[in-house]
Amino acid sequence: MLPLLFAAPSWPYRLSSVPVYCRGLTIYFATAWTFLLASSHSIAEAPAGGNSSTDQTSYEKYFVERVEPLLREHCFECHSHESGDSSGNLMLDSLAGMLVGGSRGPSIVPAQPDQSLLLRAVLYDDNELQMPPSEKLDDEAIATFRTWLADGAAMPEALRGDLSSMGSAGSVDLRTLAVQTHWAYQPPRRWSPTAASTPASVSASNIANTIDAIIESNLTNAGLSLSPPADRTTLLRRLSYDLTGLPPTQAETEQFLSDPRDDQAVTSELIDRLLASPSFGERWARFWMDVSRYADNKGYVFQEDREYPGAHQYRTWLIEAFNQDLPYDVFVTRQLAADLLVPATPDQPNTQPTTDTASVAQTAGTNSASDEKPPASESTEEATAATSVARSSAIDNSGASSNDLPALGFLTLGRRFLNNRNDIIDDRLDVVSRGLMGMTLACARCHDHKYDPLTQADYYAMSGVFLNTDEPGGEPWPHRLIDSPEPRQSFILIRGSPGRHGDKVPRRFVSLLAPDEKPFKDGSGRIELAQEIVSLDNPLTARVIANRVWLQLTGSSLVESPSDLGMRSPEPQQLALLDQLAIALSVDQQWSLKSFIRSIVSSRVYQQRSDHRADCAEVDPANFLYWKMNRRRLEFEAFRDTLLARVGRLDRHMYGASEAIAAAPFSPRRTVYAYIDRQNLPQVFRTFDAASPDNHTPARAQTSVPQQGLYLLNSNFVAELAQQLADRTEQAAPVPSAQATWMFEQVLCRAPNAAEQTLLNEFMQAASEGRTGNSASQSSPLAQLAGALLAANELAYID
Repeated sequence: MLPLLFAAPSWPYRLSSVPVYCRGLTIYFATAWTFLLASSHSIAEAPAGGNSSTDQTSYEKYFVERVEPLLREHCFECHSHESGDSSGNLMLDSLAGMLVGGSRGPSIVPAQPDQSLLLRAVLYDDNELQMPPSEKLDDEAIATFRTWLADGAAMPEALRGDLSSMGSAGSVDLRTLAVQTHWAYQPPRRWSPTAASTPASVSASNIANTIDAIIESNLTNAGLSLSPPADRTTLLRRLSYDLTGLPPTQAETEQFLSDPRDDQAVTSELIDRLLASPSFGERWARFWMDVSRYADNKGYVFQEDREYPGAHQYRTWLIEAFNQDLPYDVFVTRQLAADLLVPATPDQPNTQPTTDTASVAQTAGTNSASDEKPPASESTEEATAATSVARSSAIDNSGASSNDLPALGFLTLGRRFLNNRNDIIDDRLDVVSRGLMGMTLACARCHDHKYDPLTQADYYAMSGVFLNTDEPGGEPWPHRLIDSPEPRQSFILIRGSPGRHGDKVPRRFVSLLAPDEKPFKDGSGRIELAQEIVSLDNPLTARVIANRVWLQLTGSSLVESPSDLGMRSPEPQQLALLDQLAIALSVDQQWSLKSFIRSIVSSRVYQQRSDHRADCAEVDPANFLYWKMNRRRLEFEAFRDTLLARVGRLDRHMYGASEAIAAAPFSPRRTVYAYIDRQNLPQVFRTFDAASPDNHTPARAQTSVPQQGLYLLNSNFVAELAQQLADRTEQAAPVPSAQATWMFEQVLCRAPNAAEQTLLNEFMQAASEGRTGNSASQSSPLAQLAGALLAANELAYID
């Protein structure tokens, strides 16, 4: 059964914003357009879309009043049952007929007008496909078709048709149809410049840098252009934050600005230095911790220890992996199956599970310890060790060692759900499917996915992988995994109920991406799962990680929903760029994230100015075409680190246990090492839009709310830093008249201009006279100035 969404524009949420757990989604999405392919291949009644049945009625009314008359006047003569004609085997008098299509394939793709052959035909853009053949429709009629398609191609029930009545075409599986038509399920296509796609203004050097060539081609076609290059000060700051998460020091700024070489040479050297910095790993590890829903404790677990002892070792592994430029395919594989890549040793048993609540061996949906399997024999242990290296032959994991076991934190450091095994598995399936492939597999737990070509059988086939995985505890890392000593059978759970077993399902990959449904054979199947995920035949994985990196570097996602590339995800406006980035990362750069990042930050697109341009904003107000660089607010970690760095307090030593940062005494360590309390996340994290550790975070919000300013004005942490900066200023600049200027340069890393110098003098005078709103008894004039400078917008934003 395959659900296909015909999304109404008034629907306020995307699927990626829905909680992971789909119990109750039948009610939550009861108002969404849904097609259910039953055994008779009929399209069942679709509930109303939008927020109410009134919304859906209005869309159907639009078809009856505006679209159907056009079809009847211009199309039904050759493409309808009523006329008895079916030119090109295409029928346009029912929704089923349009979906099945004719000799050229489906005539419409609901919610994606630009992918619909019907619109292409009436636009007359294709010399071989022009309908009606007599003459082109007027602009108003074409706009009517576009609006109807964009709104989901809604039709009254009586006109939706029945696939079983469509003859040979009626045997088309809507699942196959979805896979064949949806952009994300197609292999990425390499972009190549042609006379039609590349304007004359694009030089040969820019064509070599494909990012610039694609962006500039699109801009030229829209009558726009890239912005001028950013100045050295702006570019230094942008690169420093994006690659290390730290601001440049005053000495680094002076050296960069005074370098006499040309900008390209100086910038290229800077990029290489920042990529080689140990701080690069700290910066990008924090990004991945959002993806992997990292926390230092389990959340609510009632009567047991809430802590994850040694959780910080996963963070350490991430930092080292990024600094060593571990290829992304290896990076993924070790996070799913590091234990299977390391041969067992006498002090590293890898088969005997413990009997703690969370890892009791049981079949899917069974909560009884009576299903626990006996431990494996010594011969089983030897066989497991002997095959572990062979399993990894498809991916170069030759360097794997016991030091990689903390990589399994990607799976094991999620919430514990009072140790409900089914919920724990669901959480792991979600972080794997959404985090790595942009696939909302968790929504198929209780029923076939309502929108995407994912079935319950797919869900429980993948669930079986983690059903056959245990957590033994102990050394060398307490949260490692092992394969279960005996295979456990996974069943479809009817409506997700643990007490209602349906058909058996073997462990395998999702049928959408592996139509042969070949079962996994090696242990739990985690190695085979990893290989399927990072396979070059998988069109999702490379697109997802390429888009995530682009989002981190530009502040703008190429995909509307970074962790949901399913049927509800419209085709990206910059699909050619996304595909090229995916191919560059996975094929050209062999999954090297450092090389991939270098190629993006070396582009003219990345290095352009962020200034507003009214003429461009009028054409492209959201900057989808990238005619400028996006101005971004620093995320919480980088902003807090900046405050500490500017005061001279930042502790740069790496690794080690997590430290609480929200209460006195305030830790001076980098914020990546902050203790993340899943159950009681401190308010400061929420105020500055830090990622929720409860589940996978596709992208952080960027808000500007009063609470952020109030925190900077009133928090004990900032007040303490302000006083320390004031004390440091008095020592460094003993002459009072020079102190304000010295502090300004220390915080903002530049000299004040004439107007700013006047303001500094006036502020110090007012503060000394008690006219700034703070009495002298509360803080000194210098401390008041320090507080004002630390709260400056210039410190909080990247241009």
